[in-house]
Amino acid sequence: MEHKAAGTITFAMMERSDCEAAAVIEQQLFSRPWSKKALEESLEREESCYVTAKAGSVLLGYCGLYLTFGEGYINQVAVKSSCQGQGIGKQMLTFLLTKARERGMNACSLEVRVSNERARALYASLKFEESGIRPRFYEDPTEDAMILWRRWEER
Repeated sequence: MEHKAAGTITFAMMERSDCEAAAVIEQQLFSRPWSKKALEESLEREESCYVTAKAGSVLLGYCGLYLTFGEGYINQVAVKSSCQGQGIGKQMLTFLLTKARERGMNACSLEVRVSNERARALYASLKFEESGIRPRFYEDPTEDAMILWRRWEER
């Protein structure tokens, strides 16, 4: 069932019970989707920080990062296709970065397909800067990744 975001959207820390719905979103969006089990295992890692966006009890999106030695690595950003373009991704990422900053993060990186202009614009609006290319990083289809970084002043 498709869901357009309407009304109040809440942002919270991801819970294990969110993984099944997140796995469905993965299947819809990605050529190499994570399984429910992979999401659960990632969520359980001590260095992980995952957040969700929901309308009531309906999962609209989630994103997460791993945090080590003051640096975060965003490994997943997903918003249901029917809810994209409504600002949910930006709000959700802002919430994620705030939570990670509370845990001592001073810098954060991610990769994005070079052809994904919408995502690249989103990351630029959050002050991520291009820092290089990872050739042939993605599969299905094969594509280069743009490496992006965001840095804050050390605390």
